[in-house]
Amino acid sequence: MQKIVIFPFLRMRSGHHLVAEAIAERLQGPGIEVKEVELLSTISPFAEWVTSKFYLNWIRHFSNGYSRFYHQHIAGRSSNARSTGWTSHYFQQQMLRIIRTEQPDVIICTHAFPSYLLNQLKERNLCDVPVINAYTDLFVSRVWGKTHIEYHLLPNREARQELHEHHAVPIERLFVTGIPVHPAIAGGSIFRSTQSRKQILVAGGNGGLGQLETLLTQIEQCPEADFHVLCGKNQTLYKRLASRRHPHIHPLTYIDSRDEMNQLYERMDAIVTKPGGVTVSEAFEKRVPLFIQHVLPGQEEINRTYLMEKGLAFAFHQTDTLADVIRRTLENPDVMHAWQQAVTQYQNDRVMADQRFFAERIAGCLQDRRRKVNE
Repeated sequence: MQKIVIFPFLRMRSGHHLVAEAIAERLQGPGIEVKEVELLSTISPFAEWVTSKFYLNWIRHFSNGYSRFYHQHIAGRSSNARSTGWTSHYFQQQMLRIIRTEQPDVIICTHAFPSYLLNQLKERNLCDVPVINAYTDLFVSRVWGKTHIEYHLLPNREARQELHEHHAVPIERLFVTGIPVHPAIAGGSIFRSTQSRKQILVAGGNGGLGQLETLLTQIEQCPEADFHVLCGKNQTLYKRLASRRHPHIHPLTYIDSRDEMNQLYERMDAIVTKPGGVTVSEAFEKRVPLFIQHVLPGQEEINRTYLMEKGLAFAFHQTDTLADVIRRTLENPDVMHAWQQAVTQYQNDRVMADQRFFAERIAGCLQDRRRKVNE
């Protein structure tokens, strides 16, 4: 039995967990055990809870401060992150303890912090387990481990160029796969439905994050389309919308099934959302136009900049009316054609991103692992 351990970070649901689940689903098979391990809660559940609460309160109540911190200390180009004192040493020792307990044959990181720790351990020759980075945003932050990681599953060609030219990572370790999505999110048609009323998916309501209040007012004043609002686990938002019984607003509770999400995507003409990496990749896979209405501070700001520069998404400003946005984009053939071309170019940059590709990379890592063990 070969064991693959996937490291997201923190237990709250995020793109790191969705990518971990997408990869795990692709790797399931006879003779392979896939296990997710959350580093911080394994060390201390209380510390993980405090960290999650601190992060959420920081971005909710001090978003400008978090944005400045992120751009100064996390985003942007730098040399490979170096060890920074006793805290780094402590977490490296805890990572070693987990590796000895789990005894994985391959490790996959969907968050920068575990990748950083493993890169440090490898630099010190304390870890010989092959490690794969699976990136969850449209750029590579300075925290990710780079130089000693065996393979990098990258979101785009710019990220590959960054690692190769500025961090001297060999090109044969770099693969543009896009951000991994669940196999249930099957490819979509270039041509959307011809239904008379547009169907719009509104995401970003989970946990109360996102500036939904202004958007909901806009929705109520736009009878030209039906709006399906993903409320996530935000029961307050769901009950509020359901109690109004608005004829063209349809609140949806948390959807755990990726098959159900795939069916929902199939019916949509557009998505109004925040630019999280997984949502963006699922929209590309389904060929559903993206409207960016709000961003969380930090990585989503950088994702938005990339999307807008590449023509992969549309800006939705608070001064716009939804009716005007629909008319000048979804009902404009020239605009839709340009967007389809941009998405096609983005998708064509990828290497084979299906189950065979992941199986081949994992098989290569397992062979390397067996060879080192037998030496």
